[in-house]
Amino acid sequence: MQYYEGLEIWGDAESRAAHRMAWDNLLGRILQGLGYRYVHVRSGFPVTDKSFNADLMVDFGPSGTILRDREVDGSAVPLDPGVLAREVVLRTAHRPFLPAGFETSFNPSYSWWHPSRALATLEFLKRIPEFDGPVFVFAHVIKPHVPYSFDRFGNVSFDSEQGFDSDHDPSVTEPYFGQLIYLNSLVLETVDDILARSETTPIIVISADHGRRDQPGNPINSIFVAYLLPDGGNEMLYPSISSVNSFRVVLDYSFNLDLGLLEDRSYQVLDKNE
Repeated sequence: MQYYEGLEIWGDAESRAAHRMAWDNLLGRILQGLGYRYVHVRSGFPVTDKSFNADLMVDFGPSGTILRDREVDGSAVPLDPGVLAREVVLRTAHRPFLPAGFETSFNPSYSWWHPSRALATLEFLKRIPEFDGPVFVFAHVIKPHVPYSFDRFGNVSFDSEQGFDSDHDPSVTEPYFGQLIYLNSLVLETVDDILARSETTPIIVISADHGRRDQPGNPINSIFVAYLLPDGGNEMLYPSISSVNSFRVVLDYSFNLDLGLLEDRSYQVLDKNE
């Protein structure tokens, strides 16, 4: 909803500033002020793995779904027992007696690259219609980022950060495309499930997190985005819309906030170390 002014040349300080903006994002605060419950689905990836303000944090690991509610009371979703036990031993007199490496070795969550995280995230999103009242859900599925853990037929490489090799499936030119084809089918299935189970047509925004970055001298910055805006909201959209205006359009149309639009522009972020 705003440009990263001053962050065009990327270094450690700029990275920290961008992370803070994401962890305390304006969209979540606005929707909470409008009475929405903010559910943040963790990604395992630093910039989108946490939120300072979410009412419910959702994570995934071998033990299942891990829920952390900001307001733990009789009506809230309970904390995952494994997470609760870990927090107790780390924050009480038991801590000095823990074996060496306990804090770093105890990790109930899937790594950001793990295919089970992507699968669990999409399965969880199908359950959103079960929530009572208005809810804003943010989820960042890192796939189709490497490693290429899925092929186009749904076969999964679970145990390797390498993923499938380039010769795994000769029906595609490279494993990226096989993973993309299968992931697209999962996303469409998830959207169909959400729509079929929702009493009220939801607002859905599906966006890439960045554009192409492998075109030296000819950068392609366009970022894919698809919207479902009920009751004619699509009339507010236009082909050149950039990410900075995605939720300005949503909030102005659906909630009459009159935020207005910023100039649509794209630029390449440059690394200080390159």
